[in-house]
Amino acid sequence: MGKVNYTEEDFQKAAISFKNDLVAIPVLSLKDTTKFMTVVTGVRYEELVGTKSTNARFRPAGSKKEADQVDLNLNLRALKTYLGDLTAEFDPNTAITLLLGHRASQASGEDLKDVPSAKEVLALIAKDAAEDLVYVIWFGKRDPNSADPFALFDGFDTITLQEIEAGTISEENRNLLEIEETITVDNILRVTEKIIDFMDPKLRKQECFLYCPQWFADLYNRAYKKESAGISYNDKFEQAYVEGSNKKLTLAPMEGKEGSEFLHIAPKNIMLFGCDQESDEENVKVKEYAPRVLTFLMNLFLGAQFRSVHSSQLCVVRHNTRVAAKEDPEQDNKGQDDVAGLQVQGPDDVAGE
Repeated sequence: MGKVNYTEEDFQKAAISFKNDLVAIPVLSLKDTTKFMTVVTGVRYEELVGTKSTNARFRPAGSKKEADQVDLNLNLRALKTYLGDLTAEFDPNTAITLLLGHRASQASGEDLKDVPSAKEVLALIAKDAAEDLVYVIWFGKRDPNSADPFALFDGFDTITLQEIEAGTISEENRNLLEIEETITVDNILRVTEKIIDFMDPKLRKQECFLYCPQWFADLYNRAYKKESAGISYNDKFEQAYVEGSNKKLTLAPMEGKEGSEFLHIAPKNIMLFGCDQESDEENVKVKEYAPRVLTFLMNLFLGAQFRSVHSSQLCVVRHNTRVAAKEDPEQDNKGQDDVAGLQVQGPDDVAGE
């Protein structure tokens, strides 16, 4: 096969023709996280979300009191999305060569008869650029003056800290539980029992997820298997139910939550990931600003928010446990607190990391 050459016009046509597919790639890259959440599309800049209730109540029949004046209470919160941009320079021929090499490593010769398209090159760039989003959704902190990916929008951990500072998430409001002890394989079942006992009864009645780092799920699974004959799973999500939750609470380990000081418990509709995916304000372009180098430009809206922070909808657990990779995975069976090649540590152990 001869040398493959694509012109600027080829990439411009691909950007226009496949704009919707390309702007969807960053959102789709989060699917392993957002499958436990609610993705809200069509959000540009801000949309009010929340829960509603009234002050209407039953009372004894025959009462001669005046009728209640019913007020509709809208507990609104702002789901904010911010316009982020991608500016990536690339050599089209180098990109094609890399894609051909990838195909050669995974496919048969027959699959190599078609050369990679301009769309595939742009999709590869968009996918690589989206790798940080799995962490930004938790740790992002909005800063319009920064060029850091973590400045795109406020993530759930950042919003949690803001709500704690504002006093809306607190022990007094029964939506914040402080766990002082380091979580280990020996005490994690007791810790989860404490969490369930603390949860608002209305929250316990709902189908909820426990958003946690992978190490927490690993420790829980190992501890439960040691204590029982097996472990029951949520058939839909293939994740473990938390014992004692009446199969209402499902572990949802998050790749991007490693290093987080929070566990979050909420129904799926409370954890909102906002995006646009609909308007012309999101766009994809390819320009040639230098010889033999093209620039891929993409704009899209992204953001996150809790629909509610009321104790009946959200429970936050703050802990001090961290996990560090073990130097020798073969020693996994030697420590009580070891799990799947990881070693659970307290905050003092990682102070210098």
